[in-house]
Amino acid sequence: MKNVKQLFGTVSLINTTTEIIAILTDDGEYSITEMFDEVGLTLGDRVSGSLEELGEIILTNHTTRMSGKVWINDVGLDRQTAIQALKG
Repeated sequence: MKNVKQLFGTVSLINTTTEIIAILTDDGEYSITEMFDEVGLTLGDRVSGSLEELGEIILTNHTTRMSGKVWINDVGLDRQTAIQALKG
């Protein structure tokens, strides 16, 4: 079984048209996610999950106490690159 690092972060940017979300991890980098399940993400929500791993993960929203599947598209981004990723 692979050892997966759980990271905490804050929902920082949302493209409401595409439902692509940028999460600023506590490590100071951005992860780009797409929603699969309704996790009730809004700006400022505290979340945790395998935010450094590409692909499908379970994301826990500690603000709403909901969990669901998201797809991690990119990791380790700076803010400007994260903004560009949300623009598509």
